[in-house]
Amino acid sequence: MGFSAWHRARRDPGRRTPPGPGRLAPVGSGLPELRHLGHHAPPTPVQRRRRTHPATRHRQRPPPPRPPPRRPPQAVRRHRRASRAAHRRAPPLLRCSTRSAGRLCSCQAQPGRGRGRAPVMTEQAHGDPDLVFLRALRRGQLVTGTVIEIACFGVTFVDIGGFTAMINIPELSWRPINHPSDVVTVGQEVTAEILDVDVERRRVPLSLKALQDDPLIQLQRRIGQTVTGPAIKIVPFGAFVRVEDRSDGFEGLLHKSELAGIHIQVGDVLTVKIAQVDTMRRRIQPTRRP
Repeated sequence: MGFSAWHRARRDPGRRTPPGPGRLAPVGSGLPELRHLGHHAPPTPVQRRRRTHPATRHRQRPPPPRPPPRRPPQAVRRHRRASRAAHRRAPPLLRCSTRSAGRLCSCQAQPGRGRGRAPVMTEQAHGDPDLVFLRALRRGQLVTGTVIEIACFGVTFVDIGGFTAMINIPELSWRPINHPSDVVTVGQEVTAEILDVDVERRRVPLSLKALQDDPLIQLQRRIGQTVTGPAIKIVPFGAFVRVEDRSDGFEGLLHKSELAGIHIQVGDVLTVKIAQVDTMRRRIQPTRRP
């Protein structure tokens, strides 16, 4: 059996035959010839030690990074989030588009059925007085009720014909207030407007300020007039000055650039001019410039 050039170089590494046709050159200078023959030279002992030595092992080329997983499109993610939220939210009663002899139908999930199955239709809504009352309410309708509770978190509960509705703090008054007790008291009879009717969650938010005129629109007619008011609050970027002669009057921010060289404290009376009134952002800008 004949040996290839690589085997002959391995058997006699110190061979110094002059290069020529059919002859091998020394090992160090024979690498180009071996590559020409289509063979890769094996690693030398020094190269082998460098590859396995702990000090140089970290210098080896790391494996190529794995491509990141493909993210589904935004529409798919939005649909999945909506599906999960719909499964977590299980209202006790659902509206049904079918009616039978004037009676309201409700959808109630049958216990033990799989997730995502269609609910079982039952006709028991006609026996629920709260549901019948809610279906009779409309957005924008005026209702009269009695304040039965003022919660510590600022929500006012009103009894409207046996059903408890609620009024949030921003819907009590156009003017700034600190607590609902500044506007209403327990046992007081109020007339409010229905903002929305949520049959599934059984919530009816009301609004008192919807039946009142916005006083900021009236203040808009006084742009350019000079008013006198006390400084209510001092902040790093200016001072809030009351521009109405009443305890719950509106306040405007006087910028610190107009207070240069003036030292003011809370309660000091300032004379300012109403420069701008923004009804959308609910902001008033006074100025001391003529």
